[in-house]
Formats: sequence, C-alpha cells, structure tokens
Amino acid sequence: VSKNVANFREIYEDNCGFIVNTNFNDIKKLLLKIENDKIDLNSFSNNAKLSAIKRYEISNVAKKMKKNYLKIINE
Repeated sequence: VSKNVANFREIYEDNCGFIVNTNFNDIKKLLLKIENDKIDLNSFSNNAKLSAIKRYEISNVAKKMKKNYLKIINE
C-alpha cells in the first residue's frame, strides 16, 4: 500500500504488508525485491489475520470503546 491509504501505519506496525511510493520505479523495485529475496508472503497473510483480530474483532473493539467512554465521562 502507499502512505495515501488511511491504515498504512497499522499495516507497517503489524508487519502485514509493504509500504511503497506510488511511482513506477518504486513499485517495480518492491516487486523485484519480493521475487528475488524469496520473501515469505504467507507471514504477511498470517500477520494480517492477527492484525484484524487485534484491531477489529468485536470484543476487542468493545473493550476499547468502553475504556474510552469511561475516560470521557470521568474527565
């Protein structure tokens, strides 16, 4: 993804994708790096699943909402 994507920070932090500038040369370099370095794309897939659970699974979201709600009403 590019830095123009809203959740690029999460993708970077959770190591579930690549951040690339949106120009031909940078995209080409990244694709060649993936191919030549034999990067394990399965690890990115697994990390993406874990990231989605951590950030968006309903019980986790509910805990964060409750925490923020309590913070707001106690201010």
